[in-house]
Amino acid sequence: MATVIDTKIHPPLLRSTLLRREAALALMDQALAHPLTVLRAPAGFGKTTLVAQWGAGLEETGFAWLSLDPMADSGRSFILHLIRAVGRALPAPDMALQNLITSESLSATGALAALVAAVLAAGRPLVLVLDDLHRLTSAEALAFLQSLIDHAPSRLHIVLISRSDPPLHLAHLRARGQLVRIPDSALRFSRAETADFLHESLGLTMEPAELTTLHTRTEGWIAALQLAGLAMNEEGDRPGFLARFSGADGDIAAFLGQEVLSRLPGDMMDFLSRSAVLEWFDADLAAQVTGHQDAAAMIRRIDQANLFLVALTPSRTTFRYHHLFADLLRSLPRTAELAPALNRAAADCLSARGLEIDAVHYALAAGDTLRAAELVETCCMAAVKLGQITRLRAWLERLPPGVNDSRPRLLLAQAWVYFHSSAPRRALTCVRAARDLLRQTQSDAALPRETHAALWAEMQVLGVGALSAGERSARARRMALTLLPGLPHQEHFLRGTLNNVLGFCEYPLGSLGPARLACSRGRAAHEQAGSVFGMAYSELILGLIEKSAGNLQIARQHFASGADMAREALGAGSYAEAMAAVFQAELAYESDDLDAAARHLADHRGEMEAFGLVVHEMTVRLSAARLSAARGETAAAIAILSEAEVSGARNHYRRLVASALNDHVRLLLAGGNAALARGVLMARGVSEDSSESPGAPSTAHEMEQIALSRVLIAEGTAAAAHERLTRIVGRLRYSGRLRRLVQVQAVNAIAALNAGERMAALNAISEAVETAFRQGALRSLLDEGAALARVIDWARPRIPSWSRDVALSAFVTGLHSRLAPSAPAAGPQTQAPPPLLSPKEAEVAAALQAGASNREISEQLAISMDTVKWHLKNIFSKLGVSSRIQAVLALSARGDRPDPHPKGW
Repeated sequence: MATVIDTKIHPPLLRSTLLRREAALALMDQALAHPLTVLRAPAGFGKTTLVAQWGAGLEETGFAWLSLDPMADSGRSFILHLIRAVGRALPAPDMALQNLITSESLSATGALAALVAAVLAAGRPLVLVLDDLHRLTSAEALAFLQSLIDHAPSRLHIVLISRSDPPLHLAHLRARGQLVRIPDSALRFSRAETADFLHESLGLTMEPAELTTLHTRTEGWIAALQLAGLAMNEEGDRPGFLARFSGADGDIAAFLGQEVLSRLPGDMMDFLSRSAVLEWFDADLAAQVTGHQDAAAMIRRIDQANLFLVALTPSRTTFRYHHLFADLLRSLPRTAELAPALNRAAADCLSARGLEIDAVHYALAAGDTLRAAELVETCCMAAVKLGQITRLRAWLERLPPGVNDSRPRLLLAQAWVYFHSSAPRRALTCVRAARDLLRQTQSDAALPRETHAALWAEMQVLGVGALSAGERSARARRMALTLLPGLPHQEHFLRGTLNNVLGFCEYPLGSLGPARLACSRGRAAHEQAGSVFGMAYSELILGLIEKSAGNLQIARQHFASGADMAREALGAGSYAEAMAAVFQAELAYESDDLDAAARHLADHRGEMEAFGLVVHEMTVRLSAARLSAARGETAAAIAILSEAEVSGARNHYRRLVASALNDHVRLLLAGGNAALARGVLMARGVSEDSSESPGAPSTAHEMEQIALSRVLIAEGTAAAAHERLTRIVGRLRYSGRLRRLVQVQAVNAIAALNAGERMAALNAISEAVETAFRQGALRSLLDEGAALARVIDWARPRIPSWSRDVALSAFVTGLHSRLAPSAPAAGPQTQAPPPLLSPKEAEVAAALQAGASNREISEQLAISMDTVKWHLKNIFSKLGVSSRIQAVLALSARGDRPDPHPKGW
């Protein structure tokens, strides 16, 4: 008689901290209406845990469990284990089953009849779970299981858990709707489940960007998340761990080696190690690269064995390996040895198919940089039209130095990268170099006439684009209007790009109507060119225009259209999608949906900080700072804004500097630091005498004036602030920029009331609130805090429309209730705001104001030079400055004076 190990017929014990996966459990509940459920997924995907958790919640149903292993892999042993498992789950002992266990002669037919009879006699439904079914290989055991499935009574529901397709005949059940498959996609953790699992099971709370990185690399694979979380807890260096995180070493490599690779036959291992160099493959590509002419059959075997193969098409003809599994395969000595030859073969195969964009990667991986340069020349414009700027930059960085110098096509490709990387001056340098080279090739007749004409037109369009990206909007507009009529008619992509550039120039100059017209024409041209990236860019600029006009719902539609278009054509997480997503974050913040804003930023902030125009960088940094401030993290918000000002000043982006400066000043004033706010303005060269620079975007000057007006109000000269703001209001009304109008009129209402201009205050607050109400805007008002709460409290009984209109009245009430808690209590403040600088920072600041050098500060305070630099960095960040001179000005304006005898001197 075979021995039955008792633990094999018990479901695993569940930890109290186990994450409850409601969506996956709901799928199991739905499957219960069918006779058979199959869970098929690779090792470590939580199949067993999910079913055990589901079974623990069954109340009116019996739950039988059998974990399979080699000891049960024979006909007799399997049947005995099955009988014990079913008998344990019955409400009362079944004598027929007990007699079978002790019987010396056990027939499959008699055992099947007894099992069916016992289930029918139980009087309630029974679930039978067979775990690790891939371990069952015995022909007799599989035949008995097939018979049980075919003759199962209606009260019996069978659940099969396996890493591979069960070697059973189940098609007839599937055809009759009697079988439900729970795919591995349903078992993968969602991003939210990843966050919950790490926090509840491992005590890890991760930043959104860190969480996105980990979730993307693991692809929701639960075992990998568990191992990665444990490693992060042990190492302590979370950023370093995530930077190194791979499937090629550590516990994940050991897990895959023991649980997966060690069990594979030699021919399959050879195919896996060779095909691992491929980012994606189909049967033909795999056959040509690996030399396995049976590649199609091998792929089917791998798919059936569920070896971390991810189908990329619904027809399941194109595949890739799970990221971490691919990491491990590529680290194998055999793969590393063959990699150069395999990569060269892949480059040749893909190039022959006309897939040069994919071929470049393999030419570079093979070390054949000259071949790669030729491929980049062939496909770089296709990459630009697809918005694959990140990929194009990576290619160009890996080409040999100087390879671009004699190739105008590559110089212009580099210009496209710089144009989209907030580096317009470098873009112009490349454009000029390409222009000189094209003039030379024209005289040498080295290029066909049509090729030369196309490159010349591209060079001109890029030159205008670089000027617009460098905030020289007025000049770029003039050049675009001059260039457009002469562009070759067949160059639809360039025509679309130049119209988008023209629209982008008109937008910051306040000409919203011409901007709309230019971008609409740009979108039509890009549609003719078949450039999804170009169309998405048109949608983005149209969204910016409508946002400026205060049509926030229409702006949302444009941004969503651009993001959806990019995601559908280019895949999730593309540069084109990121461009729109950061503005979706801004509008989510405006409507006070802070969670949605944070999600958009977490997913796309990194891409837009590395790439994008000034408007992208500005939106990312301001949104991040505003979210921090809304969460009460004022110091972090000020640090972000200070970095934005420094970046903007370094790159001559006046709009970025001015917008960050306005928020910086607002936060300082909210903390009672009027003197420091004045110092920050002085450090940026903003004062009552500041004038509008000819040719610069008017929006930058407006933001500087709003920031200055805030300080004037705090300093008690509200009348001067009201006068400045009123001039801006007239300009905003004239140009139709109603979103900015809300923001300016909110500050203007505070200024007017403080100046005693009661009628002007009523007009300003009425226009601000009612315009915001129509737009669905909220944070533009909420962020003004207690000062605006006092204005609304004063104005409510004096503006009849606020009580007559039910919807408007509810908006005002909700707005006031949100603002009121932040309003300070009446009477003098009894508690001074906390000091800006720590005691040691104050000592360093005093020495700085006294004119001491870093070395003198080090000697006077008996601290190292590195410590001096560290304190200066913190002081500059808190003051929002980037140089010693600016810091001294800000400290002086703040009223700080050096202590003649500071501690430690």
